[in-house]
Amino acid sequence: MGKIKRHILIVFTIIVSVCSIKAQGFQNPVIPGFYPDPSVCRVGNDFYLVTSSFEYFPGIPVFHSKDLIHWKQIGHCLTRPAQLKLDKCKSSEGLWAPTIRYHQGVFYMVNTNMSDGGHFYVTAQDPAGEWSDPIWIDQKGIDPSLFWDDDGSAYLVTNGGPRGEIILSKIDLETGKLLTEPFPVWLGSGGRNPEGPHIYKKDRWYYLLIAEGGVNIAHSATIARSRNIFGPYVGCPSNPILTHNCNLAQVNPIQGVGHGDLVEASDGSWWMLFLGHRPTWGRHYPLGRETFLAPVIWPKDGWPVINNGAPITLNMDCSTLPQYPWEETPVRDDFTNEKPGFEWNYLRTPVLENYSLSAKRGFLTLTGSALSLDEQDTPTFLGRRQQHFNFTATTQMEFSPAAANETAGLTVYMNNRYHYDLYLQKGNKLVLRYKIGTISHVKKEIKIKGEKVQLRVNGKARTYVFSYSDDNGKTFYPLDTIDTHLLSPLTAGGFTGVYVGLFASGNGKLSRSKACFDWFDYQEDKSQEEAWKGQSAAHERIEQHRKEDVRIIVKQKGKKISNVPVEMNMQRHEFLFGSAIFGSRWEKFEAYKTHFADIFNFATLLIYWPDMETEKDLPKYSLNELASWCAARNIRCKGHPLIYNSREPKWLTGMKREEVLDRVKQRCKDVVSHYKGSIDTWEAINELSTWEVYSKTTPNLTGLMDTIGKIDLAKVCFAAARQGNPDAVLMINDHTYDNRYPDILRQLTDKQGKPIYDLVGIQCHIHNHRELLNNDSLWAMVERLAVFNKPVHVTELTVVSSLETGGWPAPTTPEGEEQQKNDVERIYTLLFSHPAVEAITWWDLSDYNAWKGAPSGLLRKDMTPKPAYEALKKLIKDKWVTNKTVVTDAAGTANLRVFRGEYCFTVTLADGSKHKFIRTVGKTDKVIVLDIP
Repeated sequence: MGKIKRHILIVFTIIVSVCSIKAQGFQNPVIPGFYPDPSVCRVGNDFYLVTSSFEYFPGIPVFHSKDLIHWKQIGHCLTRPAQLKLDKCKSSEGLWAPTIRYHQGVFYMVNTNMSDGGHFYVTAQDPAGEWSDPIWIDQKGIDPSLFWDDDGSAYLVTNGGPRGEIILSKIDLETGKLLTEPFPVWLGSGGRNPEGPHIYKKDRWYYLLIAEGGVNIAHSATIARSRNIFGPYVGCPSNPILTHNCNLAQVNPIQGVGHGDLVEASDGSWWMLFLGHRPTWGRHYPLGRETFLAPVIWPKDGWPVINNGAPITLNMDCSTLPQYPWEETPVRDDFTNEKPGFEWNYLRTPVLENYSLSAKRGFLTLTGSALSLDEQDTPTFLGRRQQHFNFTATTQMEFSPAAANETAGLTVYMNNRYHYDLYLQKGNKLVLRYKIGTISHVKKEIKIKGEKVQLRVNGKARTYVFSYSDDNGKTFYPLDTIDTHLLSPLTAGGFTGVYVGLFASGNGKLSRSKACFDWFDYQEDKSQEEAWKGQSAAHERIEQHRKEDVRIIVKQKGKKISNVPVEMNMQRHEFLFGSAIFGSRWEKFEAYKTHFADIFNFATLLIYWPDMETEKDLPKYSLNELASWCAARNIRCKGHPLIYNSREPKWLTGMKREEVLDRVKQRCKDVVSHYKGSIDTWEAINELSTWEVYSKTTPNLTGLMDTIGKIDLAKVCFAAARQGNPDAVLMINDHTYDNRYPDILRQLTDKQGKPIYDLVGIQCHIHNHRELLNNDSLWAMVERLAVFNKPVHVTELTVVSSLETGGWPAPTTPEGEEQQKNDVERIYTLLFSHPAVEAITWWDLSDYNAWKGAPSGLLRKDMTPKPAYEALKKLIKDKWVTNKTVVTDAAGTANLRVFRGEYCFTVTLADGSKHKFIRTVGKTDKVIVLDIP
């Protein structure tokens, strides 16, 4: 018996030890969807969090967690109309930026109702509620927070000083009365809209954390400290301590981070919960601002460091508290509970008699009021947040409207001016309608079989697909697809995110008919989510986007013949795998030529203006031999660049702006004209987004830009190049990963609004831009450019074979070469899988004389291949090719799926004779006829 007890004790000890071990890594956001302005407090080993809710009722959702990663909603702070008045409040007004705190057995939630009453706080002994009625506070500003000092004194901190400062008051929390006049304590570090203040005390310092920069991409968190609670406060030398408004994070899939709250766990570790948003494409983020988490290092008597100073990522690789996941949320709500679940919200203060979960047991019954979703009021609406880019929401509804004005159905809702509605009306008429600002339009209208229908919306990053079923879900019929970005705050305005909701309306009259919803399903589509992220589904995307179903027909003298073997061997990819050719390397090293021609079908030829025309009017067309060498090997050529802001001939000095402009036109026209037929793809202008940075080294070209404007200068270059060769393929090339480049692309249009460029080029020199090694960042970079519906060329890709992250020159190393190999395999696979990408060009094939002395080549200085070269060769020549033999069937045909490109087909007849054909398989070449004379 003693031995059994010892064994039990050992097992128990092991379990306790395992539970106390820190876990590793987590996924951001920790609370996805429209849950902004998080505030958190700890009680023992439990954490409680609240977020803003704006015009939605109940107000201020409350979450519980034991690990800061997995959160479960346990209620709302404001559940009674007596606590929360939202009548006719504007969209994105109502409840802003709450703070939750715990003091001596009582929870406090302090908040601002922007539509009624201003600042208030409520209290509870159990954060799940019920919470008290509001106690109102007479103070200006927004974003209130509470702090208790060591002596028990309570303080209220908000923004709202005379110059927008953060202001501080002592407060009596029994009455809500201020005990001191509001005192300005800090204006912030210089960013706009200082707000969201919280005070903490650590190591005898008072720390004041705030948000700055506004709610979009310039958002940030900054901090100051003082030995006295009323200041003066001195800002951290490293402010902002959290922001993605920086070079390192400009293509990060998370943007606008800021407005956070710090919390210390029971093990002494520190963490920050904060808001951010995830753009789907461009700068649009229909999910709204979400809640993210990052670790904090807080050196003794020092300043807090968020995530070791690195950008926040979707996949956080760091030690965490022991993790305690909650049970999975059910996909289906079958409406059998007495009240709606915590995920459901009404619009503004609801008219509760219009909602019933008991009128028809197991159904949600809605009665339409006279109000519609278009109005700034309280229509009959019950919705839940869209929390994933890729999801499917379906409901089954029974509705027999008695009058033409009565409608009920499913809505994807941003605010009363921006929403998409799928609804049923009299006569079994199903309508898909959108409301976009002042535009209200019926997109689709059909008649269904009966009055029972399933309505569905399938969300993706860039589209909503609406469909229906009138056969009890056996078949769903698609209706139409509508863009997601029109429901983004960037388009619709405000601070909220998209809801998926159920509604009913009498559209001007009280509805006599009841809409009965049997159930509602909301499910994340994880397969699509993975595909959007990139790497994990890259091979499936390659199969989908880089291959074509082809039908081979073998004939002899016009008659189809069966049972004939056809061997097909890929000769050349349709996709452009390229590298720049540096003339000095090409001329000096035979191995350089061999290795280039062995895997590449695309070459960038360098033709910088000052090198080509060292003397005025004496241009040297030195690329003829190189272009001929490429043509002989079926390598397509591109010229780089016609005009570049960092390179100009010295003889431009002293010329008037008009003459410089004429010389630019002449250069673009003459070069493109001269190489017509051998080089027909050109970069018309390079690095336009940062043109002005070379004002000292290229004063004449930048001076011309200052005179006529950046966009007009680019248009001049394109127009002149078109004169030189109307059939040329012209592109713009750039190297910035933020919105400067897309803003330029939007403006480069002709009078009809059509783009003047044929291709979009983006550089990827991963010397110091280490963020591009991240799959999400690389994918986001391409997505940002894919929206312009032009093929994307990755024009200057480099990954170094050194573990150095700067300080070039540096040598290649075995460890660095192995890492480069892995990065090359992954990056090429990801880019090749994106349907918008047409070409990938490695910049410098060898380390010999490489830019900055960095080991950025696929070949070493002695022209021997690195592992990355061999890996890329294997992808291009072995993995991404179709070499196989098929046999025609009885009808003389063979069907298979192959990579697009040029093939040699060899037909072997029964007499042993072989007949070869060169054919191209592409999007428009799907039937290959091999007719033997």
